[in-house]
Amino acid sequence: MQALRRLKCRSATLDGEIVALDADGRSRFELLQGRNLPDGRATLVYHLFDLMHRDGKSLLNAPLEERRAQLVSLVGKKAGALQLSPVFSVEPAELLAAARAQRLEGIVAKRPGSHFESDRRSGAWVKRKFLAEQEFVVGGFTRPKNSREYFGAVLVGYYRKGELI
Repeated sequence: MQALRRLKCRSATLDGEIVALDADGRSRFELLQGRNLPDGRATLVYHLFDLMHRDGKSLLNAPLEERRAQLVSLVGKKAGALQLSPVFSVEPAELLAAARAQRLEGIVAKRPGSHFESDRRSGAWVKRKFLAEQEFVVGGFTRPKNSREYFGAVLVGYYRKGELI
């Protein structure tokens, strides 16, 4: 991605997510899945959430505000292929209501002053999804047909009261 080459550093470890945006600017996972199809023309954006390392210096134990300031200085504030996740100073209930009204997938909230957390949940970061979801077990796949190149379909199941359905 050309935008990453323009960052103001020699090296960086970024926390973010590549998303495909619909016509209203909302991320839609299904658009990302169809990216290789002939009509797959969704806009791709790398939403940046956090900065863990910059030019060999660890920021893992730095407070959120310092990591955010470093991220802003690294990327700049202009939109484009690299976009900073927004920061809101509102009551949680107001933010949740606004996110639901915009039909967003969910939000992640980080407590001010929190350190970067990897592979653990302390409660300083809270993730709230709005879409109904289910965990599935991948049991196999079918052979590719027609325009499918690698596999046809994924065969999945789920657990209900300890039984694989």
